[in-house]
Amino acid sequence: MTNAPPRPTLLPAPGEPDACYLLDLSGWARAVHEVRRPLAGDHVVSRSVVDRLVNLLLDQQPAYLAVAADTPGDTWQNAIWSGYKAKRVAPGPAYDAEIETILRVLAAHRIPVFRAAGFEADDLLATAARRARRVGLRVVIVSRDHDLYQLCDEAGEIVIWDGIAATATGAPEVRARYGVGPPQLADLMALAGDSDEAPGIAGVGEKTAAELLRKRGSLAEVLRKWDWETGARRARLRDGAAAAWMSRQLVTLREDAPLDFDLAEMAVGWGADDARIIRQLGEELEIPRMVGVLPGGFPKAAQSAERLAAAAEPAAALEPPSADLLVTVPPAITALHIDPPPAPAASAPRAPVDESAPQQGDLFART
Repeated sequence: MTNAPPRPTLLPAPGEPDACYLLDLSGWARAVHEVRRPLAGDHVVSRSVVDRLVNLLLDQQPAYLAVAADTPGDTWQNAIWSGYKAKRVAPGPAYDAEIETILRVLAAHRIPVFRAAGFEADDLLATAARRARRVGLRVVIVSRDHDLYQLCDEAGEIVIWDGIAATATGAPEVRARYGVGPPQLADLMALAGDSDEAPGIAGVGEKTAAELLRKRGSLAEVLRKWDWETGARRARLRDGAAAAWMSRQLVTLREDAPLDFDLAEMAVGWGADDARIIRQLGEELEIPRMVGVLPGGFPKAAQSAERLAAAAEPAAALEPPSADLLVTVPPAITALHIDPPPAPAASAPRAPVDESAPQQGDLFART
């Protein structure tokens, strides 16, 4: 008898009163720009993004909607690692003009935009998602960024959607794809690396990282027990410990980004004057579903005073990530210019042992 495949993760039904959609504007726009490479005056980026936005509004009918976007300049990750996205080239003025057009459309629809200096859209989405869950909303993050899979929960109250598929990505899909659940995804990326966003450990791929995490349980235990491995894997874990810990900091989503989380503003709706502007922008971008917007506008639904008050409460401050990993950091790794985790006290080399059995004095059984 074989295990049945997990049920697909579903989106909230259209019009559900507790559905909150959070859009990754920067991710959407960059993806179109990298494929199409538009010229100045060409609305290919804004037309594509706005068309998806309008389809989402009309087809999914979210009760709440907000957008997150990157801001120019360095982020907190650049202070940890100078190589963070260092080779990426700025899209240029044509792309910037397209973003401004998209922002005009969002303003006409009264959709708030989260932006904060030093923070990427990912962190803003993570922060907004947690605050939305705190007041009982179901959250759909519209993005193709796999880093956001860390936020998926077992109850399906936070899911990731690419904006096109009939189903979303939740915890079951994350486990099927990566071999670990959302809580371990940052540990997996810390070991295997994440493109130009985190170096990881050289020679360790996603499959090896997932195997190690299933065996040891966490990045901390994988690195603490590096000498329980054999051959090349043992050496890679030993030599890559500091790089892995730095990567863990880089890939962990922040949930304390500064943003104005105003649930009344996030409630979907716009007025008659807004509808006139929406129609004008629809003609400019040649999007029929915008041109056909109702002239009287779309009034916001009545809001619960209790929910609005709860949403207005400031989020609790988060503790900084712990760095108490018990690992040895070879001198070569300290060239990464980070503060390495504390090393254990020096001890004499131990003789070869039977790796399959617990040894006297071990704090943990070998698993």
